[in-house]
Amino acid sequence: MKKHFYQFTILLVLLFRAFSSQAQYATTNQDGIITDGEYSGNVSKVSNNGSWYMTWDAANLYVAKTGGQNFEPVILYLDLDPNLPVTSGSNGNGNILGNSDFGVTPTLPFRADTRVYFTDSYIEVRRFNGLGGWGDPIVTDLSVSNTGTNREARLSWATLTGGKTIPVAFNWLGYEVNNSSGASNFRYDQAPLNPLSQGNNGGATPAIEFYYTVASTASGNATNPFILKSYTFPGRGSNNAFGSIEVWDFTMNTPDQQISRGQTAGNWLISGSLVVGAGSVLFGNSSNANDFGTTNVGNIRMTGGILSMNATDKPLNVRENVDLRGGQFILSGREGGDLNVGQDFLVTNGVSSPGTFQPNVRTVTFTGTNAAHLIQSTDAAAGYVIPFNYLALNTPGGTVSLNSSIFVINQLSFSGGNLATGSNYVDLDPNARLSTEQANSHLIGLVRITQSVGGGGAGTQNFGNIGFSLTPQNASGAVGSVTVTRTTGTTLTGVSGAGSTQRYFKLE
Repeated sequence: MKKHFYQFTILLVLLFRAFSSQAQYATTNQDGIITDGEYSGNVSKVSNNGSWYMTWDAANLYVAKTGGQNFEPVILYLDLDPNLPVTSGSNGNGNILGNSDFGVTPTLPFRADTRVYFTDSYIEVRRFNGLGGWGDPIVTDLSVSNTGTNREARLSWATLTGGKTIPVAFNWLGYEVNNSSGASNFRYDQAPLNPLSQGNNGGATPAIEFYYTVASTASGNATNPFILKSYTFPGRGSNNAFGSIEVWDFTMNTPDQQISRGQTAGNWLISGSLVVGAGSVLFGNSSNANDFGTTNVGNIRMTGGILSMNATDKPLNVRENVDLRGGQFILSGREGGDLNVGQDFLVTNGVSSPGTFQPNVRTVTFTGTNAAHLIQSTDAAAGYVIPFNYLALNTPGGTVSLNSSIFVINQLSFSGGNLATGSNYVDLDPNARLSTEQANSHLIGLVRITQSVGGGGAGTQNFGNIGFSLTPQNASGAVGSVTVTRTTGTTLTGVSGAGSTQRYFKLE
């Protein structure tokens, strides 16, 4: 395993320690006096005088804001039932366009269900109306209190969700609007801050790129609401010089636009999921695209669009799963631009989207110490087989299992862990081979290869290094096409009751 993959794992351990720092539900005192303790330490300082606080219990969401002007409105948007991608779906799933408040009508980075508005003396909620707009103000089961510029809001989950209970997860963002000094479309104290453009607070129709993800609201396992900062590409023109970024989720879901790292320096650390639903994410656009940084992601999740490693000579490290439900995932055309997978590799629609996975003569390596890994094509019955040029196992003590057959074009190699096929096959290209099988790291199950065999004098033919060779003796003509299937790990019982070895071959 590469050194940077170990570093990625260490970073994730540190992140997950902070991930659930809000251990249990908390109910705050709604008196305008704000303390870190009553909000379980969930606080984010966003300016010299401004901070946000958030916590919740089974009945209510509690939000507090310090700094600014107490009579200027605090705005929050909540996505209470996130889609994949977060901007996918229709108006029936929430709104991309925010409500107009004091000259600001934002484009949101998720489909919002609810917009919250409060000052020191007034609070309201508006819910999406299913038509792309916002419903009438709701003031039921809400409260606000203040002391100076400290404001505390209590928002019942029933009001926020339209009569439902606490969501299992949600996304959110917030800001305060200046309505007192003539700058009627000025936002400040944004939560979260935009690290790509810290000073960009103006504009009547801003495209907001960053938001917070709360991956769990469960008491005892709740996410700190200020830890997981996520990003959505705003979709206002392609970006062909995208630099470094460190986020939880990264979403590209804009048709006919692209993000290209080109030859821009900078590391990508996406601890949650790299999500592509539409548009393109390119890891370089020339044969010299080798000077940008590393790429470490938690998961790859595709429903459409293109994710292409292009010409990069650096690997893409995936801590957990590659989940391909649509679009095209294309590995690099350069040596070194390989894919490392820590858990599962899943393809859902290989028949309807035959280019879903393009290995491009690169190596896919299963890594890590997870006990179980999975390779699966859900439409294998329709004839789709996942292709791999070079497939490698480096999972000491673990097992990679097949839930569907796979096709290996060049080489299947082993340096730790086993590949268990079950009733499925590893089909080898006539020129492919198994490599470095050993006692504690090998293929268990079925491997199959078909080769054309010549006549006598053609010499010994090795069938993909699966442990079987054939030397034709008939000099009169070619033998023809021969399929050899090796079964490993199963014992056959003969008529005498004696068992065979746990490796045998079938010729057809």
